[in-house]
Amino acid sequence: MVYADSLSAIAAPGFRFGDHPRHVAAFRQAIATVAALPCDILLTPHPGASGFWEKVARRQSPADVGPLLDAGACRAYAATATASLDARLAREQARSGKASESAESK
Repeated sequence: MVYADSLSAIAAPGFRFGDHPRHVAAFRQAIATVAALPCDILLTPHPGASGFWEKVARRQSPADVGPLLDAGACRAYAATATASLDARLAREQARSGKASESAESK
């Protein structure tokens, strides 16, 4: 069983992850650490991030833990976090490119 805190690439308005490569590297290392954990049951601060309530709903009885077990849960959680971080960095890069293009056209 693993409790993995949030791996969301969320920040205050105006914060750019891309401006802080050491933070991004540390974030990626944290994600990789979670991906490598041996876990059959994943608990997250927001149960929806790990599909917890959906798994609970599939249980046939209080003693039925089968739906809660997922040997790939940590890897899946980490993969989602990686995709989210990559998308965030891509949006930042796209905005930077548009800002540069706008400045160049003036």
